Amino acid sequence: MGAGCSIGPWYDINCNTSFNPPKPFMNSGNLEVIGISNDQVRIKNWVATLCYSQNGQPMYNNQVSINLGTSPFTFSNAANSFFLLGCDDYAFISATHGPNFTSGCETLCSEPGYLIDGACSGIGCCQTAIPKGLETVIFHVSSLHNHTTVWSFDPCTYAFLGDKDQFTFRGASDLSDPTFVNRTIDSVAIVLDWVIGSQNCTEAENTNSLVCMQNSSCVDSDSGNGGYLCRCNEGYQGNPYLSPGCQDINECVENENYPCDANAICINTPGSYNCTCRHGYFGDGKKDEQGCTRDNSQFPAIKFSLVNHRNVVKLLGCCLETEVPLLVYEYVAHGTLFQYIHKGGEMPWLSWENRLRIACETAGALSYLHSSATMPVIHRDVKSANILLDENYVAKVSDFGASRLVPLDQSQVTTLIKGTFGYLDPEYLQTSLLTEKSDVYSFGVLLAELLTGKEPHCAGGIQEERSLAMYFTTSVKKNRLFQILDPRVIKEGTLEQLEAVAELVKRCVNMNGEDRPTMKEVTRELEGLKKSTKHPWADQESHEETEGLLSEASDLYTVRINSGQHRLDSRMICPINNPQ
Repeated sequence: MGAGCSIGPWYDINCNTSFNPPKPFMNSGNLEVIGISNDQVRIKNWVATLCYSQNGQPMYNNQVSINLGTSPFTFSNAANSFFLLGCDDYAFISATHGPNFTSGCETLCSEPGYLIDGACSGIGCCQTAIPKGLETVIFHVSSLHNHTTVWSFDPCTYAFLGDKDQFTFRGASDLSDPTFVNRTIDSVAIVLDWVIGSQNCTEAENTNSLVCMQNSSCVDSDSGNGGYLCRCNEGYQGNPYLSPGCQDINECVENENYPCDANAICINTPGSYNCTCRHGYFGDGKKDEQGCTRDNSQFPAIKFSLVNHRNVVKLLGCCLETEVPLLVYEYVAHGTLFQYIHKGGEMPWLSWENRLRIACETAGALSYLHSSATMPVIHRDVKSANILLDENYVAKVSDFGASRLVPLDQSQVTTLIKGTFGYLDPEYLQTSLLTEKSDVYSFGVLLAELLTGKEPHCAGGIQEERSLAMYFTTSVKKNRLFQILDPRVIKEGTLEQLEAVAELVKRCVNMNGEDRPTMKEVTRELEGLKKSTKHPWADQESHEETEGLLSEASDLYTVRINSGQHRLDSRMICPINNPQ
């Protein structure tokens, strides 16, 4: 832009055609412009350099001063820092216009091994802040011993002012890099704040000199030197300094930023928009907020497609034309977890590591439903038959036909008893009061199922073994945990993990709901146990040593190990039944 294209000479951009391609410079000076925004200009850097010979003689001395004069530009104190690089140096930065200011720092180090990549706090690199309103800066760079003690890896001193987010110290490689100056000039900009004039908004408006165009607002500068800026109002975009000013953003254009729900109609308004739910739906219509929900209170499951979590199966819709509404879910390729635990036979992928992962994923999904969904959801039928596995064996919680929404101002709802025998919370069974702790109980049974390979309810066998929750809790109390665990779980899980998960099961199936943990707490504990899945016995070379370690666990003395395989008492095996 040449003269006359801006509101004043200092805002002119001079296109210097002596370069190929041409380069833009501020006004008629030598400050090369590399970027312009609504309140900042970025210019090419200048690096002060002081280099020495091996015997300490100055070989190159390039000091720097930058003068913005009486321009509307100042060095940005928020974006810039003053940097000094070297191992035998000190430097000052001072100002002759604007604030009376002098600051600096010192860098020392005796060998390259002390330098830390990314650290600029005094060892080979230091930085210091600058105040607001600086119009002129001068760099004073010097050395303590002319680099005679560090010359082999650090022959030069460098000092510059620049964008602190664009510079990262590279340790010894920066000090010995002959291209450091050019690389820094090209990659680290100096950031200048700019304003309009020296009047604030009120003064400019009173003198009819305000240049802010239509649909923009005046903002007083905080540079300390007066002046103001123009900003487009919310919902508008464009150049607030040029006619016709800022233009309305049409938010209703269908793209990735489309703001309304799929079941809403978007209506653009000046500076804003409205989302109106289509007939038969209610809500605010906004995609990232309530959205639009089918207005049919007798089918509360519809209020759930609002649920969005990677471990919750997606509810695609609901067919209301049948006598009993049909829920339509996404297709999940690998069936249910129940099939793999109880009917899968030898399943190589169902390792302890994967069982623990599936437990974490399921717990995370339930935690989301309880505390992060738009309206809290109690699943009410958590069981292995309702945990689906996708093509990568990732867990997906499914079947919300029995689920209940919980109003935000309530912690429980009274409802008819629904669920699956063996997983049902005894407290809910007795009182009909459904809480999120009912899901915690069911999850505890599911966790016991993963640990033991047994079904939650066994019709045959002795009385104490019919309820997996009761059997598991009794076995832990009687120090017989390792007699009921799945052999593969014993083989692959660490003693610490198995005991911790068993204790978690015990807490989840506590008869008193208030004493059970929340699903958020359960998720946190399981995630912590996932960190280490290597069995501490894996490195043992001899079978005899393994048996010796097993004997240290108080309840493992009855477990017999034969050729690396675990044998359990046949009375501990419960017949396989179909899921309830």
